[in-house]
Amino acid sequence: MKTSTKAVTITAVVGLAFGLGACSSDDDATGADKPDVNAAPANTKWENLHGLKLPTAHDGPKVTDPVRFGYSHTPQGAVLSAINAQGQMAVVGDKDWPDLSRMALAPGKGRDQWAQQRALVTVSGTIKPDQAPKFKGFKVSDYSDDKAIVTLAVDYPKAGLAAYPVQLAWLSDDWRVVLPSQEDNIEPTNIANLDGFTPYSSTEGEK
Repeated sequence: MKTSTKAVTITAVVGLAFGLGACSSDDDATGADKPDVNAAPANTKWENLHGLKLPTAHDGPKVTDPVRFGYSHTPQGAVLSAINAQGQMAVVGDKDWPDLSRMALAPGKGRDQWAQQRALVTVSGTIKPDQAPKFKGFKVSDYSDDKAIVTLAVDYPKAGLAAYPVQLAWLSDDWRVVLPSQEDNIEPTNIANLDGFTPYSSTEGEK
């Protein structure tokens, strides 16, 4: 039984969603052995979702309504899944978050904890442009047929540029984000620039 419910604006849950979407990464980067593993997804269009800009490209998502899922079995598909899942977790509405949990997130303790927290809040509205995090780039540090680790670089308002790894698993013919548990206590790490990252942003070219 739900003990309390908070009515909050959509901006208030952005930090929670982006923070819970990270995972610990492997320092041995197997992606370096594959020359195309860090190529940017082709034919990208950035779409506005409640104030966040999320990518749609050749490698996915194939479905965008009511939630975004369906990615190719490629490194680029994993990148697109990581970015879209992170963004949707921050802004998904009360009606659609169970579908997001079921279609975009891998089963496990992390997903269960996120769902428990999400059920206790009501999200509404649109993030203001000056408050919206912006995806700036990525690097694939691990990739195989059944798993991937994609480190995302995100520009946070006031906090600046930071990076965090996102783990994914290939399940039921799609890339799904494997959320860490709260006990893992994963937080974004501040970075000075995009050295080592593939630039990938709706605002590419901006300073």
